Amino acid sequence: MTKLKVPEKEPMWARLPPLSEIHVLQAQFFDNTGRAVRKQGEADYAIKMMVHLHGWGIELRNPDWWRVVQLLDPKKVVAWARAKEGMSAEDLDAYEAVYAKAVEAEAEEGVVLVRMGHISSPPGKQYFEGQFVLFILREDETATLVVYRNGEIEMFQDWKPSRSRGKTVKPGTPKLVMLHDPGGILPKQRESRTKLVTDRDEDGIVETTGSPEPRPSMLSPQELAFMRARGGRP
Repeated sequence: MTKLKVPEKEPMWARLPPLSEIHVLQAQFFDNTGRAVRKQGEADYAIKMMVHLHGWGIELRNPDWWRVVQLLDPKKVVAWARAKEGMSAEDLDAYEAVYAKAVEAEAEEGVVLVRMGHISSPPGKQYFEGQFVLFILREDETATLVVYRNGEIEMFQDWKPSRSRGKTVKPGTPKLVMLHDPGGILPKQRESRTKLVTDRDEDGIVETTGSPEPRPSMLSPQELAFMRARGGRP
């Protein structure tokens, strides 16, 4: 009998992983209003979310899960939830509560955009019940992203303008970006990569910042003389 091969990780079209299991979250905000040509189903605004589930060895270009969430009028999102049969009372209450927050935000001074969006399977044809976002953008380009996942909710506010923005903005360039790393994993990884390289041998420990120099115990008299002539240390 042929054994089924179990995938190493969930497929990219799977539901958003539990928020409690996310170590690092990247997000990008896109303003598509200036794009003359768009793909079918693209809204004026969108959020791309990239999730990393491991506590070490994170590669930002290789997330464990990612999704583009089309941002819609909050009325459309809550109307879908109200009409959805079989939705749990807890999830429906969450849609209603976040929608109420969206209405409040629209009335706040300085707020220029309020949208909600469904987390769905690519290309967005199947909405996952109880998985959605709220995005609030202000005049000063500060922003708030609220992510709800089946009883879990978290707010992300560390947004900043994209570095790739200049006088000429290419199509597909995010307007704002966000990197949420509460455990400081990324700085720790960088520190680990740049710290002193430690070599252990029978004579003890020799530490260098780059490629280790030959150790004295391994050099012949001719090699030692050659290094001294070049100004190197034995």
